[in-house]
Amino acid sequence: MAKLRAFLLIVVGVFVASAGPIFISNGLNIFTFSMSTWQIIISAGVFGVVTYVMAVVVPLTIKPSAGLRLPEA
Repeated sequence: MAKLRAFLLIVVGVFVASAGPIFISNGLNIFTFSMSTWQIIISAGVFGVVTYVMAVVVPLTIKPSAGLRLPEA
């Protein structure tokens, strides 16, 4: 359950952080992006999943070699 909660927290957080400013700037006519609403939603979702993989999954799969470990105190 904790892994699912972490997954949802990261994906939703990144989704809001990446899609929110685009929608706000389009709504306020500050900047206009040539992407449709679905393109913004899909790209923000993919970016959230990629961020989760890079932040959680990759560090668990990469094991440092013994020569790179710091000596225990």
